[in-house]
Amino acid sequence: MALWKPNAATVAGSEFIGRRLFERPGLKGAKDQKRPSKTFELYHFENSDREVSVDRLGQTSVDGKVKKTYLNARGHYAATLMHKREFHGWAVTQAKIVQSPPSSYPILPSPIAQVGVEPLTENSFHAHIEMPDRLSPYEMAVILKHMFEKNYRLEPCIPSGKTEGWLGRARRWLGI
Repeated sequence: MALWKPNAATVAGSEFIGRRLFERPGLKGAKDQKRPSKTFELYHFENSDREVSVDRLGQTSVDGKVKKTYLNARGHYAATLMHKREFHGWAVTQAKIVQSPPSSYPILPSPIAQVGVEPLTENSFHAHIEMPDRLSPYEMAVILKHMFEKNYRLEPCIPSGKTEGWLGRARRWLGI
């Protein structure tokens, strides 16, 4: 089966979109203080410009092939070179939740072209959510956090590198 090719003109309401989640170092709180379950951090949805970047993860559900063969590597690349943070996966929701009233924020496809010789800078599954002029970036982040938490779904990333087993470490140590 071929890789899903997203529509370059519109984002359908049935599509699943995901906001990339990067770890951000900070205070953890008391050791006995538990983090509330099924919540995201506000900083996951903050953006400095008037567009909030998302990935198109699938036509009617999260497409495992798109995630595994295409977007996962780009998430890890962005984490190491652009954000200098660890990539954890995506906060996922259906596009219709963001596009439908009462909020009705437009989601526009915005594929990113390859920069230089690095193939992981290209992303044909990229889209962005337009931020209305009446909202500040902080207000938009609060609204999006609420939308993504309402139907909470965390789509974890696939680890970027396989861990080396004891046999591999022994061979490397022996120089074999």
